[in-house]
Amino acid sequence: MIKRAIIGAAGALAALSLFAAPAATASPISTNSAVAASAHVLARYTITVKCDLVRISPYGNVGYVYGTGSASSYGAAFNNAEKDANTHVPAGHYKRHCRPI
Repeated sequence: MIKRAIIGAAGALAALSLFAAPAATASPISTNSAVAASAHVLARYTITVKCDLVRISPYGNVGYVYGTGSASSYGAAFNNAEKDANTHVPAGHYKRHCRPI
């Protein structure tokens, strides 16, 4: 029974290698797929956000801060823009209610 399991496992590996062989010898990338792949890499979002600038003491909205971010997805670009806006917040203040402009 052990000998049959070993032969069965070896046969299964041989069968898998027969199916995997054509994928290993794939043809070079055609120009159409190369263009599509490069277009996917170049797709970027750039977003500018406007956030309320709030003074801590005495409490009050004193203006706005702006930030710009870019990434390959909208959500990531928005987060990067909020992080950029954080760099423009002075001491004793905080930002809130960021929105794209």
